[in-house]
Amino acid sequence: MSLDTPLDMPTGSSGFWSGSTHIPTSLRKRGWWSFRRMLSSFGQVFLQAGFDFATFYHGSRNLFLGSILSGGFFYSRTDWLGPGIYFTSTFEHAQCYASDGGPILEVEVYWNPKNQSRYVKHKAHHSEANDVYLVTDPLVIIPISVTKCCPEEMDCM
Repeated sequence: MSLDTPLDMPTGSSGFWSGSTHIPTSLRKRGWWSFRRMLSSFGQVFLQAGFDFATFYHGSRNLFLGSILSGGFFYSRTDWLGPGIYFTSTFEHAQCYASDGGPILEVEVYWNPKNQSRYVKHKAHHSEANDVYLVTDPLVIIPISVTKCCPEEMDCM
């Protein structure tokens, strides 16, 4: 589902989605919808400049969705596989990081094919999927959609 349309989420759930089936009005008032349209045009600029891209997924907590949508992803300076922003290449693995019915963000990540490792790196991971990627430049991440995760406990990979 595109971020340009309301989320189709069940009402009555806990956390961010509680009592609403839409992105909060406060985010719309901050211009998220206009900003999202502008971001999609950035994707076109990246492609015209010869960049490649891939789709990745980021599982999060309800608590953080508002700040991600209004201000971007938090760049971790010290984390378990190095500084950057963590993504998976599969929706299923991202579910492991979306606790308590949290959101999963689908994003496009762009990079210059002459220097891909400057933008995105595969990180060896203890999971069965081994599909964790570290993005080192938050400006090349374009959110595409948000999906509510996992009404039941996940059997993570």
